[in-house]
Amino acid sequence: MMRPIVAALITIGLLGGIFNYIEFAKRVRRPPVEINIDYAQGEYSIEIDKSFDCVSDPIFETESLKVIFKGQSIFSQTAPISKDTPVVLENLEGVEVGENEIFITCNMSKPTDGLGAMRVTIKRNDITITEAILTSVPGLTEVSGPIVFTITDHSPHEH
Repeated sequence: MMRPIVAALITIGLLGGIFNYIEFAKRVRRPPVEINIDYAQGEYSIEIDKSFDCVSDPIFETESLKVIFKGQSIFSQTAPISKDTPVVLENLEGVEVGENEIFITCNMSKPTDGLGAMRVTIKRNDITITEAILTSVPGLTEVSGPIVFTITDHSPHEH
């Protein structure tokens, strides 16, 4: 006679504890974080000039030239690119007010071609805002690196 009463009390206690935990969890739940992105105004472009021919690497299956912005590939080509052919990427979207970064990687045909250099120019409304030089490492065929640029205001400058 006592066992059914104890079993009922344990069941009621367990259900009451679960109910109280669920109510407590509802009260301490934080609202989701809102992320406000402040996009910069203007037309952005990237110009890449090279002192070497870009070729893909058949062993590692890499591209001849690849540009990454915000973790996404915005330009990728496996066909060879002549050193006399500048690469221009127009209408770069998603540039934010504050710090931005692009990552560029490409391959030279041979590591014995001497020093390989790549000039990267970032423009807003055809006005240069950042220019950087990436150079090769002796013995390696890859030339790569990040280019960091900062946008400090919302409005494009017109000169």
